[in-house]
Amino acid sequence: MQFLKLLKSVSAILIVGSTLAGCSNQQALEAESSTYVALEQDHFVIRGPIDMDATRKLTALFESNSSIRTLAISSDGGDPMAAMQLGYLLHRNQFTLEVEDYCLNSCANYVFTAAYERKLTADAIVAWSGGATEESWVQQWSFYILPGIRHVVEQYLDAFLRRETRYFDRINVDQQITAYGFDANVGCMQGGSYRGFYYDSADLLVMGVGRTSREGSSWVSTFDHYPSDFCKVELDPVELLR
Repeated sequence: MQFLKLLKSVSAILIVGSTLAGCSNQQALEAESSTYVALEQDHFVIRGPIDMDATRKLTALFESNSSIRTLAISSDGGDPMAAMQLGYLLHRNQFTLEVEDYCLNSCANYVFTAAYERKLTADAIVAWSGGATEESWVQQWSFYILPGIRHVVEQYLDAFLRRETRYFDRINVDQQITAYGFDANVGCMQGGSYRGFYYDSADLLVMGVGRTSREGSSWVSTFDHYPSDFCKVELDPVELLR
């Protein structure tokens, strides 16, 4: 399962990387998203992968309904560039983010972190699994990348890292939130086949992510309901300095 996810990630990088090299099919990149994006009563909704088309749709809806500042989301991730663009919209306009079922990968990295306030339904899951600073998932499968494409991938990764660094600087959140799960001293991903990692409310606050709550729980138990295929990172300042 992890192998297939990695290959899909590399495939996505090849598509975006080809764009940077001027080799992409623009019509394919402009294809309409299958992600559900809508205005429902007093809030916006995104259900499905985050891509540029979904982000453009949400932006257009907001421009026509700028008094609404709540987004309900259920997403397992998607295009990191599109997710950052969506995150900027939420951050600039102080959105409340309501996680309906799950917010994983790029959704957690760039959308969850950017909101002014975050609310989880009783069983919602928010989890990270790496970002631009954690490139080993690409490097260890680099032999699957065609030699003629490897340079394009490297260019994309470099641009991705620079853009992600600027992004976290602007929203004032610790960029390593995407990667502490792989840290040699405080990480938890090395010990099993986990789908991702998460933090408690106190550690999120330390990293710049505040105002987080879950339906029916106290602040300290916000993330106590996670299943065993997600591991918890506990930030220890002493261990981080080693």
